[in-house]
Amino acid sequence: MKNLSALSDQEKEQLLRYLGKIYRRGIRYVKTGWRNVTDPHDEGADMEVAAKIRLILRTMDHDEALILYHDFFEIQARDWWRKEYSVRMYKKCKQAAMNQLLNQLYQ
Repeated sequence: MKNLSALSDQEKEQLLRYLGKIYRRGIRYVKTGWRNVTDPHDEGADMEVAAKIRLILRTMDHDEALILYHDFFEIQARDWWRKEYSVRMYKKCKQAAMNQLLNQLYQ
């Protein structure tokens, strides 16, 4: 993988969208025991990624964790954040949160 600091914000968002898919699969398996036998993914690995992401989110600033959680992991309506944050605050928190989560996840 490229050095994380070399990734653009768009590439970081793509990576987080992918991690969000893994997170949702892992959480769904934990909650329901549901297993898709036609899916070649390892549920154990998905659960580990989901658990690590949850742990990182718990250690983050509340606003930053909330933004990541709603934008990538438990997706909300597109502009959910407009009720809570200004555009500037949202973008600043989102960028800081993406950097922090990815750095902690890939250490």
